Amino acid sequence: MKPLEGLLVLDFSQYLAGPSASLRLADLGARVIKVERPGTGEGSRQLAIKNMRVGGDSLLFHTINRNKESYAADLKNPSDLAKVKKLIAAADVMIENFRPGTLEKWGLGYADVLSVRFPRLIYCHITGFGSDGPMGGLPGYDAAVQAVSGLMSINGTMESGPLRMGTPIVDLGTGLNATIGASSRCMTGRARKRTGDRHHAVRQRHRTLASACGELPHVGQATTAHRQRTSEHLALRRVQDRHQVDLPCRGQRSAVRAALRG
Repeated sequence: MKPLEGLLVLDFSQYLAGPSASLRLADLGARVIKVERPGTGEGSRQLAIKNMRVGGDSLLFHTINRNKESYAADLKNPSDLAKVKKLIAAADVMIENFRPGTLEKWGLGYADVLSVRFPRLIYCHITGFGSDGPMGGLPGYDAAVQAVSGLMSINGTMESGPLRMGTPIVDLGTGLNATIGASSRCMTGRARKRTGDRHHAVRQRHRTLASACGELPHVGQATTAHRQRTSEHLALRRVQDRHQVDLPCRGQRSAVRAALRG
């Protein structure tokens, strides 16, 4: 018997970070139902790499969403929303990566609805930069977070300057952290025999890299040295709380700024 057998996970997330988390939960034995928009489905169905497709959908989608069931629902439709709420009532875990405030528009906000109507639900909200603070609510694309965190500054050469990692390490790392958080809550809930304790886990992409860099002291040293060599590629920006962040990029700084603004 796998550790999470018998548990139901509802996955409302898109693209990579959230779906990779629910994939790991499925590997651990949970039943995962992926909620998608009717017609087109989740966005990554069309996100094909080198035009590799299976049955009209991208191979990437099938890779990251294997071992899941699909359920089509329009959350703006009252009838579909009522059915989704019944699913939530039966679920143990809910994962989503909508922009902050989106679920509230549909009457599914955690603070005023989910935590009240479904107190045993383990709720995992994945964001780029959290819901508050100077960067709260900004979209957290993998490349943008690699830039803001300084990860790009330890990759590349003297000639190229800072470069994005080829692997979407931010999304994959965030998904792994979400898996650890949700699965540990599942085990805790089982140990307590589902007493009704509320569980609200928030996973932020930029904190994934912050924790990783903190665990590898040599990264900070390498970052300092590389920044000295490539200072012409670093755009220093001052944010609302008067702290400064480096946006390592090569040439097209406006692209990074546009990504952060969404």
